[in-house]
Amino acid sequence: MKISIVTPSYNQAEFIERTIRSILDQNYSDLEYIVMDGGSTDGTVGILKKYDGKIIWKSEKDNGQSDAINKGLKMVAGDIVAYLNSDDTYEPGTLAKAAKFFKKNPEIKWAYGRCKIIDENDKEIRKWITAYKNLLGKNFSYPKLLAENFICQPATFWRRELLDEIGYFNEKEHFCMDYEFWLRAGQKYPAGAIPEHLANFRYYSNSKSGSVNKKQFQDELRLAKQFGKDYRFSIVLHKFNYFKITAAYQLISVINEIASGAMNDLKKIYRKFLYLIKLTAGEEVYFPIQTDASKEFMGSKKYGGWFVCPDRLDEKSVVYSFGIGEDISFDLDIIKKIGCKVLAFDPTPKSIAWLKKQILPKKFSYCECGLADYDGVADFFPPKNSNHVSCSLIPRNDSKNRAIKVKVKRLKSILNKFGHKKINLLKLDIEGAEYDVLKDIMDSKIDVDQILVEFHHRLSGVGANKTRQIIKKLNCNGYKIFAISPTREEYSFIKIK
Repeated sequence: MKISIVTPSYNQAEFIERTIRSILDQNYSDLEYIVMDGGSTDGTVGILKKYDGKIIWKSEKDNGQSDAINKGLKMVAGDIVAYLNSDDTYEPGTLAKAAKFFKKNPEIKWAYGRCKIIDENDKEIRKWITAYKNLLGKNFSYPKLLAENFICQPATFWRRELLDEIGYFNEKEHFCMDYEFWLRAGQKYPAGAIPEHLANFRYYSNSKSGSVNKKQFQDELRLAKQFGKDYRFSIVLHKFNYFKITAAYQLISVINEIASGAMNDLKKIYRKFLYLIKLTAGEEVYFPIQTDASKEFMGSKKYGGWFVCPDRLDEKSVVYSFGIGEDISFDLDIIKKIGCKVLAFDPTPKSIAWLKKQILPKKFSYCECGLADYDGVADFFPPKNSNHVSCSLIPRNDSKNRAIKVKVKRLKSILNKFGHKKINLLKLDIEGAEYDVLKDIMDSKIDVDQILVEFHHRLSGVGANKTRQIIKKLNCNGYKIFAISPTREEYSFIKIK
């Protein structure tokens, strides 16, 4: 019995390999596995390429999750079909159990099993919800399904012929496309219940279902009313369950917020205390905000983001971004929100390899070149931890013997090469080389409107005095600080006109 699995995906590099492995490691002999990626830019495509020959995959723009699922389902050839999201996983032996169930029950058109809830680290959580759903799902009843969605999507399978009878997923449904599909299927055929744990649903703050909102449960109630016109009591129960579950999630959210807030407050207090100690010892830097300017955060809040002044940017702006690593969230935000081109630079081998695996927008281009205060070739020193990306022009005792040669250029030379007379936005994340580069920029009188720079005075052999001196030089050249990151490492300067 052939089984086909479809995985819709978009920017799930953190989890998708766990999903892929959970399917391939089933070692099911007659498996077809299709991944429909929506044009990810976070490393997902590189992971998919690793499994060429073992999976079928496409990476192209789609119209959302339901569209991606349907595209994959229209390709399948299996007798039994399912879809598994790119952050969920199967339990060992799941496919064999599903095949056995459908062989044993030829009259069953679709079936569901049990599903655990896991966190980002694959640890089981919310066991009380699992127990509650297991109790409700012991046997199938259409009136019960109308009263509450007790079916766990990752643990659900159906015969391919069911798609020919009831159609595909409704692409107008963004939160409850699965519930709508179950209700259509359940109208014609009762579902089978497989009394075993088949899958793991990943719940975390950034996931689509993890960011719980009322809209999801409002949509479920709307669908229950649509399909349950002859089941008035079920609709009454669904309304009760709607208020019950939204109240429960609100309570959980409040409790988590209080606990998380207390922990975050402690971390902030500790960071401030440590900063004050180092500031007193002369090892840290303090500068206040020096001018008032509109500001907007661009990029990932976790890593790779900066404050910019959007009022001084437009679609014709010249943006240079030095230091990419494996995060272009800032650059993509600039392209999306401002509409201008971004020219990125990074000679780091890992960064270059990573970029080549990405699907990049037309307005993003990059050069395999570093930035220095001279033109030529430089020693580039890798980090101590081989898992990290960022290299530096500053010698590191732990990597002196592992230095690589890279091409570097002055900013003036780069401007001449591309024919630019002015830079509207310059981002510098160049691991300690910023001090010499900024001095060269100002000595060369290059016209730059905004400068975003991460200072690396915390690196061994650099020291806080270098940061103090270069900020004072920037001030003397008309640049004022309009934003500082909470870590006090990233500073945003604007030229006062």
